[in-house]
Amino acid sequence: MAYQKFENSKQFLRDLGREAPRGIYLFLGEEEGEKDKAIETIIGKIFSDNDERINHTGRFHIENEEFISAYDFAMSGSMFSGKKVCVMRDIHRLRQSKDALDFFAEMIENAPAGTVIIMTSSENRPPVFINKNHSEKIRIVQFWRYFDRDMRAYILKKAGEFRISLDDDGIGRLLSRTGKDIKKVDDAMEMLKHTGSGRVSVGDIDAVVSDGRDYSVFEFIELLFRKDAGSFRAAAKLMDEGSAELQILHMVARQADMLDRFHSERMKDVPVDEAAKICGVSERDREIFLGQAKLFSYRKLKRVFQYIATADMEMKSSRPSKETVSNPIFNLISGILFRA
Repeated sequence: MAYQKFENSKQFLRDLGREAPRGIYLFLGEEEGEKDKAIETIIGKIFSDNDERINHTGRFHIENEEFISAYDFAMSGSMFSGKKVCVMRDIHRLRQSKDALDFFAEMIENAPAGTVIIMTSSENRPPVFINKNHSEKIRIVQFWRYFDRDMRAYILKKAGEFRISLDDDGIGRLLSRTGKDIKKVDDAMEMLKHTGSGRVSVGDIDAVVSDGRDYSVFEFIELLFRKDAGSFRAAAKLMDEGSAELQILHMVARQADMLDRFHSERMKDVPVDEAAKICGVSERDREIFLGQAKLFSYRKLKRVFQYIATADMEMKSSRPSKETVSNPIFNLISGILFRA
């Protein structure tokens, strides 16, 4: 494909606020956080009902050989809804066999009218297999990395919205720890607003987000409360790199408290969206949180709180071990995954 200047993400996001999403999108560039926000905005505009949103959104990682599954999802009809969103991450990693390229071409040419397809690529140019005919049917958007000054302005804006304050050292630490990734910044700010004091210290930031590591506490919590066995690996990595067991336990308890409060509000016939808002769940994270609430009923959470209490008692009565069979955190994870 000859050199072409693609639509800028900032203009795209402004337009998205005024128009209904439709057709096929390709999001290019390294700014993964902004891409994620755009994807969630599109999904939120298409589905007003949370169950419909969960049931009719498919997310696929092409690097994990999931293209055929994505194709089947995008091209199949549904007897329950005429709307569907298919998200394909890292489309540039598509294995370019003849069959795969034929399926790709068919999908671009003949995707059902009610299906919105969103493809992402970390590269700044479309994949070579997207030809001129394809590109005319795809809305291609460029997501450039933020400059430091833009990131600082963004953090200060979010801090004002959340009624918290960070000094220059805090902003610098947050940028360093998140790798200037806008989604990681958003995730960290969501956690920091619950610190309670209003003024966020460097220590608060260190407790919330890892220093360029494989996992943050936030990511571990997400794995754990969707009953993903990868939470064992995430917890081990966090502890190897200095995260305190009590800090991890605190974050598990906090998430359980949020889910417990959500179910309590629902028992009072508070609508789903309002109950999630009362619990401090952002619109961007609502789908994930509601998925967790389905996995952990009010009754199951009582068992989770028992495992939390047991872990707390074990930590305070003895020195935690990093051995899986005896560490209270690993016992807690096991209880939540397999017995709650």
